[in-house]
Amino acid sequence: LADLGRRDVLVVFDYRRYQLDVMAYAKQAAALDVRIVLFTDQWLSPISDLAEVTIVSPLEVASPYDTLAPAIAQMEALVAHIVSTLGDEARARIERLEKVRHANAVTLDSEPQENGARKTPGPRKTPGPKSAKQDDKA
Repeated sequence: LADLGRRDVLVVFDYRRYQLDVMAYAKQAAALDVRIVLFTDQWLSPISDLAEVTIVSPLEVASPYDTLAPAIAQMEALVAHIVSTLGDEARARIERLEKVRHANAVTLDSEPQENGARKTPGPRKTPGPKSAKQDDKA
């Protein structure tokens, strides 16, 4: 919040069982004239009153738990559109971020080598079926 202002956009995710800390943060950002894009459910987070753009997704499914699959699809579509709109500048920044991620072993898709470089591993090996002899030992 310390560096946010009217030229910034805050993207907020708030779904039912709305969180007080998220609402407080959004209110503080709105007071600084920060534009808010809200991802929420069909019941609308109270933050929708502050948001310049509200993106709604249905959550109810037959399961006792809500689904966020539609929200993830919406987010992916928005990110793809932003990257497409920003073009080469966005792609170059993503490449720089990927290099930092690999260099710092942030995820498991890179293995450190002795010279500090990273090697991307191949597909994971899955164990084959047990032999009859292995079953007898168990």
